[in-house]
Amino acid sequence: MNKIKNILKLNPLFSDFEDLINIRLQDNFGHINQSFYSYSELKLLAACETHAEKHSTGNVHENVLGVVHPFYMHLRPKHKMELTQDTQNDAQEYLNNIISLLTDERRNYSIILFDTAHNYANSTSNLAELGLIDDIIFTQPITGHFVNDTKAVTILEKYMHSDFYIAGAYTGTTPRETGNFACVGDVEEKIKYHINKEVKLIQNCCIYSPIFEKRELLTIPPLYNTSSLTDFFIKTENIVLPK
Repeated sequence: MNKIKNILKLNPLFSDFEDLINIRLQDNFGHINQSFYSYSELKLLAACETHAEKHSTGNVHENVLGVVHPFYMHLRPKHKMELTQDTQNDAQEYLNNIISLLTDERRNYSIILFDTAHNYANSTSNLAELGLIDDIIFTQPITGHFVNDTKAVTILEKYMHSDFYIAGAYTGTTPRETGNFACVGDVEEKIKYHINKEVKLIQNCCIYSPIFEKRELLTIPPLYNTSSLTDFFIKTENIVLPK
């Protein structure tokens, strides 16, 4: 774990964009009236895309894990302020589980990162530099919608013969009339639409928006509880998966 002790700190390569990044990270639940990148943010996005092309491995495995905005909550102080004691415990457990998935040196699955430019510059680019990310698809700032569908489809089509799993933040219902920031659901729908693949949710590696309390309204796809997909994929043939 020592190699990722600074994972939630700004990557020095993006220090010129620190003020721009902090404007987004200090925002409370997307109240900035921009679901898309502003003109001033496009230079940051371009720098992130260049970095991602250099550092993604492109490795394709039989199983692929899509990780959506993995540190979204933990990079945003105002989101964490909304947590009760119970949800603080959930958030810490989630963080431990998602880091375990991202850094498992024995892993036999590909990782596609779905992230915003701000999150990437501030944290997940550090993972890419460690060779832990196989492909990267950038999303809009407060949704799971892709910045460039054409580029995204080119990446996703590499994994047409892989089994898809998904984890990250935030999860919940789609469409988003519920008020939930269901970015995991956005990405799930995009994968199904573009390459017609079933996507399975890793429940204990996902987290709900802290402002969404009506959990009885949630509709969740098939659930798999594990923080070590390497072990899970090896043992799949010996267990009965939930319906």
